[in-house]
Amino acid sequence: MLSRTASHLFWIGRYLERSETAARLLDVGARITLIPSTAEGYENEWNSLLRASGTAEAFSTKYAEVNQENIESFMFFDRCNPSSVASCLEKAREGARIVRTALTSQVWDALNTAYQELRALERIPRSRLDTAMLTDFTTRHTSTVRGAINATQLRNDGWHFMNLGYDLERADATARLLDVKYFVLLPRVEIRGFRSGQLPVAGDPARAVGASGVSLGLWRRYHGGAGRGFPDPQPRKPAFADDRPDRGRGPSVGAGRALWAGRARHGA
Repeated sequence: MLSRTASHLFWIGRYLERSETAARLLDVGARITLIPSTAEGYENEWNSLLRASGTAEAFSTKYAEVNQENIESFMFFDRCNPSSVASCLEKAREGARIVRTALTSQVWDALNTAYQELRALERIPRSRLDTAMLTDFTTRHTSTVRGAINATQLRNDGWHFMNLGYDLERADATARLLDVKYFVLLPRVEIRGFRSGQLPVAGDPARAVGASGVSLGLWRRYHGGAGRGFPDPQPRKPAFADDRPDRGRGPSVGAGRALWAGRARHGA
């Protein structure tokens, strides 16, 4: 496989995973804004999400105020933001167009449909769109593309490169979420759990972060119950080391290693 083809396939995986991460971060912000704010509460949730996405500096150069409307515009529609959903879907589709012969018709159709529907979505007045609609749009299309990749692509070098892109991007996003959860979203020592050993039950932003990563239900199953709150420091363990939560950093890095180990066994 040509290195140029491999690079495009790798970045298709990364861009698709990045777009889903951006949409889920928007969902986190929407969930946290529903939590009543107090003098000691969580007042910088939107700024925290910018830090989690690594785009806080770029946002500050273009927008004067950090609020939900500006964040949604920047993280979903803004083509000047390379990590926005619109930018990622556009780049993934363009990469797929360049290496069209390396993809099945189902994968191309899924990517092209996502891009065309994105263009239609951009023409809808923003007042008629909400965060739930944007998140649903992104997760629905990225899941469709991922399903087409796993169902129709040959398990060859191209498939390996796309999945490696997915896994590395997911590992990076998980590390950012953990960093923000402990040192931005929860700025007080007692909230972090180091004093009480337990995160607060009511209005727990960690629950919002967990739900956004589709890991809250897995967390409960992993710990054998429907207990509320996240005991510290256990939340870091499954995200980094356990092979069961699909969106954790451990399985993401492990999957990347397994891909290349498999290629080595088969003499690739």
